[in-house]
Amino acid sequence: MTPRGPYSVELKQTCSLDNLFEVPSKKIEELDLPAIREFIVNRNVYFLEASATILYKSKNQLSKEECISYIHSLKNYIPPSIIHEAYNSIRNFKISKNNSIISLDEIDNMKNGVNAKIKKLSNLFEKYEPYTNQIIVLGTMDYMRIALREANTDLKDTFDLMMFIKRYLSLIEELYESITSEEEFIYMDLGYLEEIFDQFQEFVSNEHHIIKRIDDDDFDENLFY
Repeated sequence: MTPRGPYSVELKQTCSLDNLFEVPSKKIEELDLPAIREFIVNRNVYFLEASATILYKSKNQLSKEECISYIHSLKNYIPPSIIHEAYNSIRNFKISKNNSIISLDEIDNMKNGVNAKIKKLSNLFEKYEPYTNQIIVLGTMDYMRIALREANTDLKDTFDLMMFIKRYLSLIEELYESITSEEEFIYMDLGYLEEIFDQFQEFVSNEHHIIKRIDDDDFDENLFY
C-alpha cells in the first residue's frame, strides 16, 4: 500500500493485469460478495478511497477520531464528512465472512454472551475446594472478564479478543465435562491451560495495554520489609 492509497500512480505502476487477479479461490470464497456490492454501489471515488485507507489503517489501533483526523491530514482533498461516512459504513458491514470488522451492536451482544458463559462456568467450578487447579481456572476466567471489560471496543482487535476468550472457555467447558471426581480434578495437569493463558496475557498486554496478572515468581516480598 502506497501513502497515496489504492488510486495512486505508484500503485498502478506496481500492478499489472497479469498478476492483479492472482487471488486464491479460497480468499474469494471468504468474501461476502452481496455485502461488498451493497457497500460500494452508488459511491463516489472519494468515499471508496477513504474506505480503502480506513481498512488498511484498522490494524494500527486508532480511535475513530484519530483515524478520521489522520486520513484527512494524509488526503486533505477528501472532505472530513466523507471520511466520517466511510468509517461508519465500514463499522456496519461485514466485508468478509471471516472478517473481524463487525458492528458495535454485534460486539456488545458477543460480550454479553461471553460474560454470561464466564459466570456459568465460574459457578460450576466454585463448588470445588480451593486447591491450585480450582484457583487457576477461576483466576484465569476472572482475568479474562476484566480484560473484556477494559478492552477498547473501537478497536478491531476486540473481536479477536472475544474469539480468544471463547476458545479458552470451550476448553474449560471440556475440562469440566471430563471431571469424574474432585480428587481427580485436584491432581489434573492444567499446564496446557496455563500456556494458553500466558499467550492471552501477551495478546491483551500488547494490543489492549492491559496489565498482566502478577504471579508469585514476579512478586518481590522484600519491597515490604
